[in-house]
Amino acid sequence: MENAMQAQVRQDSEAPTGDLTQEAEALCATPVQSPHSNDAWQSRCCDDVAMSSAVTLKMKESVGRLLTVGFLLVLGACAQAPRLLPAADRQPSPIAVTAHPLATRAALGMMERGGSAADAAIAAQMVLGLVEPQSSGVGGGTLALYWEAATGHLTSIDGLSSAPSRTTAGLTVDVDGSVLDAAVVRRGGRSVGVPGTLALFEQLHQRQGRLPWATLFEPAIELAEQGVPVPHYLHDVLAAAAPDSVPAQMRAVYFGVDGRVLPVGARLRNLEYATTLREIAAKGPRAWLQGGAAKAIVAAAQGGAKPSLM
Repeated sequence: MENAMQAQVRQDSEAPTGDLTQEAEALCATPVQSPHSNDAWQSRCCDDVAMSSAVTLKMKESVGRLLTVGFLLVLGACAQAPRLLPAADRQPSPIAVTAHPLATRAALGMMERGGSAADAAIAAQMVLGLVEPQSSGVGGGTLALYWEAATGHLTSIDGLSSAPSRTTAGLTVDVDGSVLDAAVVRRGGRSVGVPGTLALFEQLHQRQGRLPWATLFEPAIELAEQGVPVPHYLHDVLAAAAPDSVPAQMRAVYFGVDGRVLPVGARLRNLEYATTLREIAAKGPRAWLQGGAAKAIVAAAQGGAKPSLM
């Protein structure tokens, strides 16, 4: 299992911080600006920002890094046009865009400490696993593009989830050839792929990281232990699910004592996630998997109407 979780690297083209948790509520209610912001960019973007990527980060020309994790993002219109200063008066500053302001703040914090765009992406992804576990996390897959301006190299790392070695002709095809209900299969273990996110980030950090590996997990661990406001999207996803389809472990984290999903804005703490991140930060992905995590992932994928064939 753990060997199957290693991402494949290919060269696609070549050419010549403060306390995050104390600010969580405010960050979730207002746009996030870089701690390095200056007069060169004074516009504030509207709330109607649509994104489908996990993380997009850019270091200015003086650093020369561009990293995209996930797919494309689309930014909404801005409240006012940016006012640009003459080029000679501009100061280089990092840029980070993610699906949640707390993840963006974590990314900016890594770059403020001298980290690379790769470091920032890893830190942001760990926070996204807390605030949007329905879409992101260590049990998923990731694509990364890393542009090295100084050398003109564009590197892609494919860490998308892959099908297990034992599988059928298609997601809706059972082992006996019968057709399965797609809606049922999507909610069960049969749709779970072998995760590649951690393997990808390990390779990315080895190639482009500057800060220690464990440092990149600090923001997410702190937020998971102290709590974050429940986001709208996470609340809506859980509220739409049939009550009996939510495992007991999930209910203990995301539901209140009244049996209902925690309301939007309520404090969400995920101590198990914090423990998991501490282990990955201390041991690295491979040792974490070999220490029992791979078996736990397989066991979890055995749930649902149609269990995994892993």
